[in-house]
Amino acid sequence: MSHRSGPPAGPVIFTPRSVVLRRWQAEWERWAGGTEAAVGLARWSCDPLLAPHTASVVAVLAACGRDLTVPLGEADAVLAALVRRARAGDLAAARVVLERLMPALTGQARRRCHRRGVSFDQLLVELVGSAWIVIRCYPVERRPVKVAANLVGDAVGLAVGYVPLVDRLTDPAGLTPRPGTSAPDAGDTSATASGAGGPTAAGELFAVLLDGRAAGIPAQRLRVLADLGVLGLSQQETAARAGVSERAVRARRDVAVEALRAELVPAGAVAS
Repeated sequence: MSHRSGPPAGPVIFTPRSVVLRRWQAEWERWAGGTEAAVGLARWSCDPLLAPHTASVVAVLAACGRDLTVPLGEADAVLAALVRRARAGDLAAARVVLERLMPALTGQARRRCHRRGVSFDQLLVELVGSAWIVIRCYPVERRPVKVAANLVGDAVGLAVGYVPLVDRLTDPAGLTPRPGTSAPDAGDTSATASGAGGPTAAGELFAVLLDGRAAGIPAQRLRVLADLGVLGLSQQETAARAGVSERAVRARRDVAVEALRAELVPAGAVAS
């Protein structure tokens, strides 16, 4: 009879095989030893959740779950602290969170690329871009547990589309509910992208978009996020729908995320 020996001791060593992933890893190692990371560590030393791990960004990365020996609850707390800072504009925190998700994003790209008829590299780029968005918008106060899994799930949904939520959500052009429907509540447990119970990622994003409209952000600017996240269109489909290039879609997406952050995140929300 075989017995499970438990998780491996120490941090997971992410050893990429492709040229693209080797370049990504080299960039992470360069960034981790650079000025932006050092400034981030100094900033986080005042945070009681992050301070014990600020000897290096590698230590922070291990503490938020890349070290599988760290209890899930502790890893969630550290990752949630980083996500809160990322939402408030701390790009160094967002960079660490993104690196935390890279093994799972890589696995998703490998599993899904052939099914979608795109290259691994192309899908990984979409997943990384989507992950950056969901990290910057993730409602950690409402979804404080299984943060890494939720972020990966939301990123996959944003990049490759959800199960038909178009029938129960909204017209992205106007960001208003269809007759006979209501905006999906952030706490709605009727369905998720996978059909299981729990708040919907699209519902969370929809709530953020409505807040953005209420704050005065034009619907035209938010439409790209509605297309990608609410209707679940891919970047290629969104580009075709708008008659622009995929590069233009990514640029519009980034502008929309920055507009939401500028309007919805309180000034000075990042602790010094």
